[in-house]
Amino acid sequence: WSNGNMKGKVINKLCPRNYAVEGLQWREQRGYGLVEVYMDCGYGDAIPFTRNTGGSNNGKRECKAAGHYGFATLQGREQSGHGIVNVKMTCTAGDVYGMDTNSNWGGSWARAYSCPTGYIVTGLEVREQTGYGIINFR
Repeated sequence: WSNGNMKGKVINKLCPRNYAVEGLQWREQRGYGLVEVYMDCGYGDAIPFTRNTGGSNNGKRECKAAGHYGFATLQGREQSGHGIVNVKMTCTAGDVYGMDTNSNWGGSWARAYSCPTGYIVTGLEVREQTGYGIINFR
């Protein structure tokens, strides 16, 4: 997990076999932080996690260029009283560092989750807590 907050319920989703996460779009709600994430595995439909429709979507971040396919690192920004408020994402080859989901700089960066060399993200697991939204992920 990206931080020590183990409250809330766990929701996990994986891309189908032979697919990987190509795109992530997070949903942000004022006063809560991030409340939803849509995972794009490259076959058409985005996979929702929490089904929370509050707030509005941040821009979709993608890692599908040749030589930089797939996400290699995810790092959450946690703010007390809000949960996860921002996520920094890096594609393979590491040259897209700083691809944040939004410009919320409240709180501090939690532990970065990085795949071993040669591996990419194929799914996510989030913790959602009522009244806070997404509070943790891996």
